[in-house]
Amino acid sequence: MPEKLKNSLLDIGDYISIGGSEYTKNFKNFVILTLLINLPIAIVGLFLPSEEQPNPENSWIILIFILLSIILGTLAALAVPKMIERSIQGQTLSATTALQNATPKLFIALVVSIITAIIVGIGFILLLIPGIWLGVLLSFTFSAIAVRNCGLNALSYSRSLVKNRWWAVFGRSLLLGLCFAVVYILLAIAVGLISAFISLSGFESISILTQLISNCCFGLINYYAATVYTVMFLNFDYTRNSPPTSVEPI
Repeated sequence: MPEKLKNSLLDIGDYISIGGSEYTKNFKNFVILTLLINLPIAIVGLFLPSEEQPNPENSWIILIFILLSIILGTLAALAVPKMIERSIQGQTLSATTALQNATPKLFIALVVSIITAIIVGIGFILLLIPGIWLGVLLSFTFSAIAVRNCGLNALSYSRSLVKNRWWAVFGRSLLLGLCFAVVYILLAIAVGLISAFISLSGFESISILTQLISNCCFGLINYYAATVYTVMFLNFDYTRNSPPTSVEPI
């Protein structure tokens, strides 16, 4: 598999195919991630005050929900790329070990994400085109932290991968984004129809269960999208830098 990824830039069909293979191979790990990451967030989300009846006294629940979403979501986003590269190289990395490995990178990942957002935001404020250009240029920043332990150098690492290949990154990212947008829309419609039917039936307990299950389903799709995007990152990385001959121990 590393040989195919390093020979030339692949198209999105290859990314989806390879990503699907790796996702299936690691499905048990993704279920564990869903239970450890997405389910707790969904459970806390059940206690959020409704928009119809806002309660200032429950603002702490909103704060907990936001912090939990940021911290757990970032840990999962750091764990998946590492897990997938190990799998592509014929090794295994459990979900719990991947999360443990991601923990020391949490702070620097948040800092770099904020820096990236500020840079891209300034580009959009100045003009739309500079914002898009910077967004694509720095699109591999997070993956560089997760897989290559780049730290603050992740910005320059991403820039080096995109250099002279900006349109290739932009086109593939756009097409993949559209593909997954369709999947998310279809799932949202299905969940909405099921929720509406349950609400009309008056089964409140089933409605809560449906909400938790739907959040977990979205989580599983997110992990598939992350897997496909990791394959794309590795393709651009391996074609510019040789694949690592060995993977550092966890």
